[in-house]
Amino acid sequence: MTQAAPIGLELNVGGQMAGSMSVEVEFLTTASDGIVTALPTGTVNVTISDMSCPMRQPDPKA
Repeated sequence: MTQAAPIGLELNVGGQMAGSMSVEVEFLTTASDGIVTALPTGTVNVTISDMSCPMRQPDPKA
């Protein structure tokens, strides 16, 4: 079984950014718990991901 090529907004934006800087781009798939920690370790130079924060619950005292 062959694996489909990844597609998506992040890849399009990342490819455009790399092209505008005339640098080669390599996309890596990383577990969600490793995305943020990959930057300070030097594993990656940039992270582009569909990351979100859970909605904060309204303050019941407000």
